[in-house]
Amino acid sequence: MKILITILIAAVLACAETAQGGSVTSKLTIQAVVPPTLSFRITRQARNLQLTRSDIRRGYKDVPSGTVCRITTNNMQGYVLTVSAYRILDSGNRRNRRNNAPTDVYTSVTLSVDGNSYQIAPDGSVDVLLLPRGMATETKQFNYRFYLAPSAREGSYPWPIRLSAALM
Repeated sequence: MKILITILIAAVLACAETAQGGSVTSKLTIQAVVPPTLSFRITRQARNLQLTRSDIRRGYKDVPSGTVCRITTNNMQGYVLTVSAYRILDSGNRRNRRNNAPTDVYTSVTLSVDGNSYQIAPDGSVDVLLLPRGMATETKQFNYRFYLAPSAREGSYPWPIRLSAALM
C-alpha cells in the first residue's frame, strides 16, 4: 500500500508539471520488508529408549544422534530450540511393588549439540540459542546421555525428548 501511494503521488506531480510545460524530476523509492522465517523439521529421532543390562550396570545410556533436524531461517539474529525431557515412570519395578509407587527410569539427561552440553532434569527443559551460519539450511545432531535411576531396569521405554523451535 505504501508503494502504491508513493507511485500515485509521483505520477500526479509529473502530470501536473508536464501540463505546465516544465521539466519533471521525481524520486521513486521502493522498499521491501522480508519477514523473518523459520522452518524446523525433525528428520530422524529415536522411537524408544532401549535399556540393556550393560546400560543398567554402567549407570547411563548413550544415544548418539538421538535426534537429527533440519533448520532453515533468514533471521540472522538466530533462533531458540527448546528441548524438553519428559519423565518416564516404571510402574512394574520389583523394588517398589510393595507400595505400588512408580519409579523414575532416569534422573537426568545430558544433551550435546554444536560442541555445547546442557543438563536437563525429568519434566524439565532447556532453551538452546543457535545462530545461523548464513542463509543456508542446517542439519543439527543431538546426542543424549541418560543417567539411569538406581531402580531402573532393562526394557523399552517411550522416547522422552521433545523439541520445538522459535525465532529470536
